[in-house]
Amino acid sequence: MFDVEFLSPADREFEALPESTRNEILAAVRKLAAGGATTTTDAGFAVARAAGQVAVCQTDTYLEGIQVLLLVDEKLWDEGAKAAPDAEQAAVNRVVWPSGPASFRDARLNCAEISGLEEAIARELLDMGMAEVAALAIGFGSWVAVCDLDAQGTASVLRLLPLADYTALVDDEEADLFMGLPTTVLDGISATRH
Repeated sequence: MFDVEFLSPADREFEALPESTRNEILAAVRKLAAGGATTTTDAGFAVARAAGQVAVCQTDTYLEGIQVLLLVDEKLWDEGAKAAPDAEQAAVNRVVWPSGPASFRDARLNCAEISGLEEAIARELLDMGMAEVAALAIGFGSWVAVCDLDAQGTASVLRLLPLADYTALVDDEEADLFMGLPTTVLDGISATRH
């Protein structure tokens, strides 16, 4: 059985629904987590449809379940999809390392590890299919890089952590999360400009 976590504001919206609707949504999200027929990808997130609702979800190899980020009325979701302009093509033209992560990288990684990590970053960001990404944790070997992607195709490594440190943060039940990332990982990261 997959753990299902509803992040704010989806948690409040979920609790306000009738019990039968909540049960249908939970079943669809669990089926999505198991790779069932409800799986579709929309702007890099998995979506499950049930009881007139669309649950926008994310899974992560570091998580033992699935997180519901948003609950949206199915009609509003479909109208929004029709009205959305054609999405820009995702591209990763370069990977940059601001000074903090760069100094950590240089002290701890060899050239092969840096190259492999940058390839993993580019591949993961391209697989999301989004022209811009605010924050994404990408694992490679014994490291986790928190990255963003701007509209010009520049991926920035905002933070680099040993896998054990990142896992400890995610596993901490007291940790506050933002889009599935512990806020302590994001603290002190300024907006990147390229």
